[in-house]
Amino acid sequence: MSNPADNPSHPATAPKSRLTKKLPTFRVGFSKQLDALRAYAVLSDNGTKGVHYTKVGEIIKVHEANVSSMNPFFVEIGLVEKKDPGYVPVADVVEYNRAYGWNAETAARKLAPIINNSWFGLALSHRLQF
Repeated sequence: MSNPADNPSHPATAPKSRLTKKLPTFRVGFSKQLDALRAYAVLSDNGTKGVHYTKVGEIIKVHEANVSSMNPFFVEIGLVEKKDPGYVPVADVVEYNRAYGWNAETAARKLAPIINNSWFGLALSHRLQF
């Protein structure tokens, strides 16, 4: 009988995989994450100045630590950019906020180009095309 420790492909001895992409936080619901994007757009004067995440937390009534946990995902997929003294939303996020004032139900369509070109958007679209 062979020893599982001698087999590098055995689950007990295989190296653990690490995440290579940022994921959205589980601490904050999806609608609050969209609220955070809108708050970045408003507080940044439509994308012209950096916003500290604590200010976003104050507006959307979410603890600053939870807002901070959203930012790595937002940055990785291109919704906001890190700039001192905080974060600046990209133009599509500013447009999303403007559209939200007209029609909240269809406003998220403004985020479609970013979502479609994100790592998960590309992976999903390939599966859907298949």
